[in-house]
Amino acid sequence: MTWADFRDVFFNQYFPLAEQQKFEREYLTIRQEDRETTNEFMKRFLRLAGFLGAKAGTQEEQASHFKWGLKEWILDGIVNTEFTDVAQVANAGRNIELLRERNRENKRNRGGDHIRSASASRVRDQRYHDSEATPCKTCGKLHPGKPCHRNSGACFACGSMDHKIGDCPRRK
Repeated sequence: MTWADFRDVFFNQYFPLAEQQKFEREYLTIRQEDRETTNEFMKRFLRLAGFLGAKAGTQEEQASHFKWGLKEWILDGIVNTEFTDVAQVANAGRNIELLRERNRENKRNRGGDHIRSASASRVRDQRYHDSEATPCKTCGKLHPGKPCHRNSGACFACGSMDHKIGDCPRRK
């Protein structure tokens, strides 16, 4: 008995036609899920293609079908590229995912600078609290040795009485 004959007998006995058609429909409509990586999608795709055998098409046809099933933001990066097999498409898609992850990490790290700056400000403010200065009774802030600009109506940026902070020439 050849492998093809064995496979036909096995499929007919243990893999009913309704199940085969279900897998075929799933293969024809397959899409990468939101939280699924390209590699996970490839495994799912190849599993279905394995059930379909020749119905899944040639390597090039499978590569094209796989490519069009990728998430849109990944597809945007490879839409004009032709591939000869699914592994090439998955590799290109994974590279796009890795670039996106790196960009997100870079943004997070830059955002961390703001967090550090804020904590440095808290440390600086704490030094004022630890000194002999007492909070202003009008605004609650510390301005040791300086008058409260809220009381005097002065510019909060430079202390001038000629304008308010919105019109301050030092801020422009």
